[in-house]
Amino acid sequence: TIHNCNKLNTAHVELQKLTMLKNEQGELSSDDEKKYKVLIRQCEKEILGAADVICCTCVGAGDPRLNKLKFRMVLIDKATQATEAG
Repeated sequence: TIHNCNKLNTAHVELQKLTMLKNEQGELSSDDEKKYKVLIRQCEKEILGAADVICCTCVGAGDPRLNKLKFRMVLIDKATQATEAG
């Protein structure tokens, strides 16, 4: 999952430090929490942008993180169970 990819990503040293701090203390200061969220989103954007394949549910396909991405092909499993957009 994308949050596991974030945990394994060693390219963002500051994100690793904030993650360790959050795990140790249970929470971050307001400023650190804002910085943490920005770094998480930046890391997720990089991961999704570099991915060859992205798997998600139909509901997950509506996630805002996927809004700006372009796909050459979309494969929908169990498409008959999904409702058409209105």
